[in-house]
Amino acid sequence: SNDGTDQGGVTVDNAGVVAASAYFDGTNHISLQANNASLPLYSQTGRHMASAWVKTPSRAEWEVIYAEGVSSGSCRSYFEFSLYYDELAHIWRDETNDNSAVSLSTVSVGDNQWHHIVGIHSGDLDSFYVDGGFATVQTNSGDRGTINALTRFAIGALDRTGCFNTVQNIIGYIDEVRL
Repeated sequence: SNDGTDQGGVTVDNAGVVAASAYFDGTNHISLQANNASLPLYSQTGRHMASAWVKTPSRAEWEVIYAEGVSSGSCRSYFEFSLYYDELAHIWRDETNDNSAVSLSTVSVGDNQWHHIVGIHSGDLDSFYVDGGFATVQTNSGDRGTINALTRFAIGALDRTGCFNTVQNIIGYIDEVRL
């Protein structure tokens, strides 16, 4: 169990699916200590799974559910599990070399209702499940790297200020994140 360290005033309330959940207002995030050896690392060739309960309104932009990565100077390489125009997305980005690989689901979850979402990366396949049912699978042979040493891990936001001067924050509830 890795309980996060609240940063930016995340609201924790009893509106969750399982006891309390975290509410993100678009400016806050939770981060976990990057040096915790029990956190799983994204691997290009290995299997990687993320799941969470989310409740978000419809939005027309990137919203990060969870992200992990490593800093290299002012740029970063990272993996993220996000919402993109209300659909689930697996994303690998290498901002130093300007490489990325993106897979999108075909099921919208931006309806302000609770949804259990799962994303699985295995080799060149990204699979998505919503509320216990299969949503879609995408073949993605884009250039994906491997994170060998985790220096950043966040739930609810991704700070991309090193290269692109943006922060991608979610608005809504996140509960029971599992990796």
